[in-house]
Amino acid sequence: ISGINKTVDLDDYGFGITYSSPPGDTYSATITQNPITFDSKGVSNNAGSVAISNSSNTSYYRVVTNTSGVIKLRKWNGSSWD
Repeated sequence: ISGINKTVDLDDYGFGITYSSPPGDTYSATITQNPITFDSKGVSNNAGSVAISNSSNTSYYRVVTNTSGVIKLRKWNGSSWD
């Protein structure tokens, strides 16, 4: 297999997932290219991070990628990222 491409649109999940940082967080998104893409080995063409939330802004997550293939998912605990 030379590569598998899949596009995931957050709107398709039906839960109102948005790009949003929690109140009081000083974090700024560093990934501005849309979409973020990953190759068949899971390596992203973007290095940086973005925050996402549900539509009611009750849960926040930060997705961090780098070009070596590491992907981190961090959850907001109310005062900092875990």
